[in-house]
Amino acid sequence: MPNLNENKGRSANKRKNTELKTNPLGSTKSSVGADLSSTILALKSFIDANLQKDLAVSRLCLRFGASESKLKQAFIKSEEISITEYIQQQRMALASELLKDSQMSILDICQNTGYFSPTSFSKLFSRNFGMSPNEYRKKNTQVKRVNA
Repeated sequence: MPNLNENKGRSANKRKNTELKTNPLGSTKSSVGADLSSTILALKSFIDANLQKDLAVSRLCLRFGASESKLKQAFIKSEEISITEYIQQQRMALASELLKDSQMSILDICQNTGYFSPTSFSKLFSRNFGMSPNEYRKKNTQVKRVNA
């Protein structure tokens, strides 16, 4: 007589394996192990295209079908910075461009670069650029006017 608990376990394992192998991008988890460099490239592209969204590393790992430790290690090995540092660098680069090239408010720039607190955004921006977002904008728009 077959053990019902054993069959339930097999069905659950089959579902689990199927669910884990395919991620929203259509690649397989086995391809993450086989070719981490293409996963890192896809991850960077995804981050760059979604800077305004919540980019929690745990969610990125789910999306790309990789364990958090494996993806973090592979990213650091490939890029020589952590995923979180990369996200922050990209967001700050976008913020600096928006401050230079747009008339968007600091609040709008904050929200468009994935920060939910203008205070935190300003502190982080100041740490990265040595001046507040307002000072940065004034300095860079004055330079443009002189050069124009």
